[in-house]
Amino acid sequence: MLANVWDCISGHVEAQETVRQAMVREVYEELGIQIQADDLEFVGLTHLRVDDETTYYNIYLTCNRFVGTPQIMETDKHDDLKWVNLSDLPAMADEIVQNRYHAIQHLGQPPFYSEEGFA
Repeated sequence: MLANVWDCISGHVEAQETVRQAMVREVYEELGIQIQADDLEFVGLTHLRVDDETTYYNIYLTCNRFVGTPQIMETDKHDDLKWVNLSDLPAMADEIVQNRYHAIQHLGQPPFYSEEGFA
């Protein structure tokens, strides 16, 4: 978790859980809203190398339907919640986790694949 930047809902896939199931769980844990796995659409994937020991596969999904009112559920991790129009994002580019910003830029386009942290 990075301090003082905007981020998207994220988390790890638990054992015996699909990526879609993980997203449904994480959305509820972080925002207190309910989504359906069938409503999730694949946006892209980033293969992220942090160091010689740590590699992540960031899978980006989007969902346009939810039930409930979004609120910060993990107050020990987050201190603000904000809805932003896509047209306002370029002005905020330096305030958003960069690989998340890259993924958001691909909304409505064919899925992407990218690599970070490799020579």
